Amino acid sequence: MDCSLRRSIMLQLADGCKCVSIDSCGPVLTGRQLRETVSERTSVCDFYLTRNGRIVSDEDEFLPSSLGLVRVLSRLRGGKGGFGSMLRALGSSIDRTTNREACRDLSGRRMRDVNADKKLADWVKQEAEREKQREEEKRERRERRRAEPKHNFDSHGYLTSVKEQSERAVDAVRAGMSASTSSKTAPSSCASAAEAEQCSRALL
Repeated sequence: MDCSLRRSIMLQLADGCKCVSIDSCGPVLTGRQLRETVSERTSVCDFYLTRNGRIVSDEDEFLPSSLGLVRVLSRLRGGKGGFGSMLRALGSSIDRTTNREACRDLSGRRMRDVNADKKLADWVKQEAEREKQREEEKRERRERRRAEPKHNFDSHGYLTSVKEQSERAVDAVRAGMSASTSSKTAPSSCASAAEAEQCSRALL
């Protein structure tokens, strides 16, 4: 194809406007020529063209002097839709919650932070009362310890009986030792009596 005319067109891309030249053999430009020129002169792959808010097809014809600004728009991959109706159907089955801790107040703060500040302020206000209660408990414990009687064992009858039993045990040991050694000499009897005394003390 022998092209005799070179014309300039203004393209509006995503990163700004760009002026490109296009070769034309006739007095008009077609939509196919515009699309091929954009493919060669720009890095946009999948796109479509609009002019004055209308999509430019390959069969459209334009006079170069009245072409104006041509917008180059990239195509977006999309689905068939229905996402909104799916959310509405799912919303009826989701459990309602009363937890508003993640919400924000008019100043932009999280409600959990606001509630935490309130709890901290209440705790600080009650510190004096808690300290007073601790002092009261300490005072009650001290008075309770002072009021408790001291258990001192003091039984005259028991001590007397223990003393009498020990004396009877000594006498019984001496009598037994003297009876068993009546045939021996006096020195040996004295020794036996001394041993009996030691044995009775050991038993006590």
